[in-house]
Amino acid sequence: MQAHRAGGSSLGRLVLVLFLVIGLAAPGAQQSPPRKPDGTGSNTSPATGAVTPDKPADGSGAAMRRNAGTGSGSGATQFQFSSWLDSSPEGRRYQEVKTRVRELSDLAREQGIPLELFMIRMKEAMAKNVTPDVFIGALESDTAYWLRIDALLGETGWPPAAEAPDFYIAASNALRNGVTEDTVSILIAWAMASRGTPEKAAAVLMSVSSFTGFMLPTELSRAAGLIAASRLRVGDYDDLAVLLMRGYAAGLSSTELLAAMDAVLGSRGTLRNLERRLFP
Repeated sequence: MQAHRAGGSSLGRLVLVLFLVIGLAAPGAQQSPPRKPDGTGSNTSPATGAVTPDKPADGSGAAMRRNAGTGSGSGATQFQFSSWLDSSPEGRRYQEVKTRVRELSDLAREQGIPLELFMIRMKEAMAKNVTPDVFIGALESDTAYWLRIDALLGETGWPPAAEAPDFYIAASNALRNGVTEDTVSILIAWAMASRGTPEKAAAVLMSVSSFTGFMLPTELSRAAGLIAASRLRVGDYDDLAVLLMRGYAAGLSSTELLAAMDAVLGSRGTLRNLERRLFP
């Protein structure tokens, strides 16, 4: 299974920008990067204890509201995932933690979270030769993030099932890197109001993740809204990140950078317009 579909190359370029901008940020303003456990793809330390999300009083859960992963065209079913877990090389590699994987996936399925997420993470872990104990700790942490994202999505019916895994992964990575739930909620609201694509919402989240070293949470939320509503294409977001970091390195404050974004992107301006505003 591919973790990235349409626009994957653009999202990949944004990943490179994250490494670039981390190196450019001033030491006093840069947050300490989260720790990665042995190349699992997750930046969090292994979780301790089971994840137990709040459930509705009637016990229905998000799966009853959105039917994610339970029907035709809605992603992997419980039976398909269980069969894959029993027969795949990944399932055999992580045989000793398979019971815990099933517990986490059952919990996710009850809440309407795509089971493909577990397949993606297991494939990534196996490709990087991650040990079972490190893998399961990272998966517990990932599941906790996915549950938070699912709570934000609520009964919206968005994103479409085929594109949901990519959005969950992008949103969980953003939360892990310091982006707040308010910012994720703003992008969900934008997508619902403007029929925005999960690909674009995911790209915006990845872009604003590179600003966490010099923007406050409320500023990140405003920046995310401006980028999503702008005329910029997904392929422009990496150039935008580099441009803002140039401004920050040149001594512009986050307030000044956000004001420039508001003035230019808020009026449907281009990157060139923003560059002229930042560097007259």
